[in-house]
Amino acid sequence: MKWIPSWLGKTYSKLYTEKNTEIFDFEEAKSILKIEEKAVLSLHLAKLENAGFLVSKRDSIDRRKKYFRLIAPNDAIFSYGLRSLASSDGVLDLFAVASKKMDLVIGGSYAAYIHSGYASPGKIDIYVNEKEKDRWIALLSDKSTSLSVDDILSEKTARTNVHIHSSLTKEMIDDSVELNGIRYVSLETLVTEGMLEQTEFSLTDAFSILVKKKDEIDFNKLLKSMKSENVERELGVCLELINLESGEKIFSNDIINKIHSSADFSKKKNFPKNKTEEAGEYKEIANKWKLKITFSKAFISKIILDLERWL
Repeated sequence: MKWIPSWLGKTYSKLYTEKNTEIFDFEEAKSILKIEEKAVLSLHLAKLENAGFLVSKRDSIDRRKKYFRLIAPNDAIFSYGLRSLASSDGVLDLFAVASKKMDLVIGGSYAAYIHSGYASPGKIDIYVNEKEKDRWIALLSDKSTSLSVDDILSEKTARTNVHIHSSLTKEMIDDSVELNGIRYVSLETLVTEGMLEQTEFSLTDAFSILVKKKDEIDFNKLLKSMKSENVERELGVCLELINLESGEKIFSNDIINKIHSSADFSKKKNFPKNKTEEAGEYKEIANKWKLKITFSKAFISKIILDLERWL
């Protein structure tokens, strides 16, 4: 965020006096500020938003209509103070400074990237407390950063893309790991999420962690998580595919057999679940785990080839 000039401060003050942090629309802003020209009023609101003093969202039915809400002065001042303490405007520096004052856990593909170093993603998913959400919005608002907040997706294209999720729980904090002053979702949770979501991106994250961080994964914790989510077979298949495509025994028979012995084979499933065409190359593994494997050989081979230097 940036501090605002006096003329914009007057705009903010007038709006705050009337609306506090309540939602208002363009016509209400026009009435409060007594600005008749649409372009001028739009400029005022856009500059407040870019500076971190206001958030906006479009109407779910009429996309031409926008609603606005001010960030409270105390939250804006707090966030401005945090930004002044950071060594740079880079988001990781901001995260590190802010994490000393507010709870934060980074998840998704960016957390997987930090753990494994594979495939830098285009978005950073952060999880924060609902009551601190506005402070994070104010802190991270910048012309070089696009911010999505919960279900409100950013319309801006920027060098850095951050998605704020205000759903952080104590369990997420307790399960996270701290690296360089910032908390990230744990290895075991990221692999579990990959097995549950089964998208190309989440599975790529899971494979990269399994290969790169196999010696750091707590397999007892991972297997417990897999069992609770009924995705043990999916994990077993992934370990077998890594061994097969790498041509090496990356994962021992003991681990694979342990997974197999406790897995629930009562239901035939597709893996990944969003595809239906079976990959003929993996029928032996598919029969063993009673899964219809729909991975393409090219998908698995590419990941293993990319990670070859770590095998």
